[in-house]
Amino acid sequence: AMILSIKKRHELPPQLTLNIGEEELLSYKAIQQIISKQINGKEWKINRIPAALAKMGAFVQNLFGNNFIKPWMIDIADDHYELDSSKAEKMLEWKPQHRLSTTIPKMIERLKADPEEWYKKNGLKK
Repeated sequence: AMILSIKKRHELPPQLTLNIGEEELLSYKAIQQIISKQINGKEWKINRIPAALAKMGAFVQNLFGNNFIKPWMIDIADDHYELDSSKAEKMLEWKPQHRLSTTIPKMIERLKADPEEWYKKNGLKK
């Protein structure tokens, strides 16, 4: 989409806002189940934690280290961010080439095939 935007820059309006992304919206639960099926061969049981308890847990964890999950993130965890990329599709003649639902299993296959290399390549520590 970015390359197409550059190539078509003389045809596009000087100021243009486009949503670039897939339109399929996956919930956190759906993502967790895709991962679980790839790793465990079955779905995980998911327990929902009340937001107030999750915020308190995130706060306490952050007292003892620099954890990724911050208390403010709990407030937006259930927000719904559906994209309408039809304008980009029309103006750039573009469609997403990848879907999260099919890319996650490929990522996990690569992780399982060579965990050491996967962690190294992705700049992660075990």
